[in-house]
Amino acid sequence: TRKVEVVALRVPFEYPLGHPEAARTGASASLLHLVASAAGVQNSFEVFDALLVRAMLQFKWEHFAKDIYLTQLAAFLLHLVLVCAFSLALSDTHTVDTWRALLDRDAGVLAVALFPFVLGLSIAFCVIEMKQLLVDGAREYFNDSFKYLDLITVSLQLVVDALFVTRSAYMRQVCAFNVLFFFFKILTFARGFDQWGPLVRMIMKVCHEVRNFVIVVLVGILGFAMAMTVALGTKARAYEDNRKFRTPLKATYWITKAGLYQFDSLEHEIDSDNYPDGILLFEIMMFAIALILLNLLIAIMNSAYEDVKIIASLEVLHQKAKIVTSMEKLWLPLWLQWGDDSNARLAALFPKWLHILVPLGTFQHERLKLAKRQASADMNAFAFAQLAATA
Repeated sequence: TRKVEVVALRVPFEYPLGHPEAARTGASASLLHLVASAAGVQNSFEVFDALLVRAMLQFKWEHFAKDIYLTQLAAFLLHLVLVCAFSLALSDTHTVDTWRALLDRDAGVLAVALFPFVLGLSIAFCVIEMKQLLVDGAREYFNDSFKYLDLITVSLQLVVDALFVTRSAYMRQVCAFNVLFFFFKILTFARGFDQWGPLVRMIMKVCHEVRNFVIVVLVGILGFAMAMTVALGTKARAYEDNRKFRTPLKATYWITKAGLYQFDSLEHEIDSDNYPDGILLFEIMMFAIALILLNLLIAIMNSAYEDVKIIASLEVLHQKAKIVTSMEKLWLPLWLQWGDDSNARLAALFPKWLHILVPLGTFQHERLKLAKRQASADMNAFAFAQLAATA
């Protein structure tokens, strides 16, 4: 075996992970919770590069948070499987109006058999989200963008359940979007995995960076759609036969296919001499959307990706810290009540002193980074003092 020289460190204050007695009620405001909250407010995550913060996070994750997290993932996957099976059966029987006729079909029997389990899990997850909202507070709860997706999935599934009971004509459409959101929710569990987490975080950050650009693209698409509807709605024989521009909605659909995805037939070339205004609008649209805007989008996404890639791992640590602190408030007290809540167990989860063993190379690297940060801070302070003196 390879021998590695290590350095033994100790956190210089008591109970850095939180007080054990306060953990029984979930009222413990640990140092990790304070660090995660401050980092989120300031939108600065360099603190998670510190050795102490990473050690506290790893300790809590390995001792209780990981088990709770994997249990939540298993429960969600079970719910997802039931929802998918229920949705397929619902889709096959969405035209059946009465329960008697529903029970005459195999898919209907399957949907009715799965309905109590789907409804029960949906209500349970909804209650958990409401409890988490009360424990965290509205400000902290809605500060996490993943919580919006959690609320959408549990709420939309309850809506699907209600539409199924009433045999509504809209249950199939709502159910389709509900399944889509359920699969998106799988990505929220990526925060707990070291390989998935940075990738999902980078995707979210890139989407956030292009949000204003998307509005510009939508405005352009709607503008060209209205222009095409006015110019070609009842004018061009080829378009009139296929009704592509009879309404602004159909025109928007065609503009999106042609401008963004370069998908079109050769029909616009038929009798093109009869509508030069439509050809002019089409060429302007292809130049503005397909050439300029799409290439600008690629440039923005490349720039955002390079910027986010540097700090993605730190942001994932911040997300994991938020998961851990959220579990401390809601799930840890329940976990201790169901399991072993003895003083020895609490002392193991929340030790009075935290000792850290660090490889010598890592320790030296950490000290070098700390020295660089200190030198940078001193230079900034000196420059600020000089500026104040000259002013």
